Amino acid sequence: MTSLRSPGSGLQHIAVGSVETDRQLTDTTRLMYSADMAAFTAWCASIGRRPLPANPETVN
Repeated sequence: MTSLRSPGSGLQHIAVGSVETDRQLTDTTRLMYSADMAAFTAWCASIGRRPLPANPETVN
């Protein structure tokens, strides 16, 4: 699992595949995942929803 920190919600663990796949992630990929999580968290906050665990209505 890759650990991503989303603003204001503490450490979140996002499964990105097998342990071997996780080891192969580049720093750039990890940075992009973190940026995506920050954007998703901000969007959720703007509409009054929690990012994780996300409700199905949030991700539809």
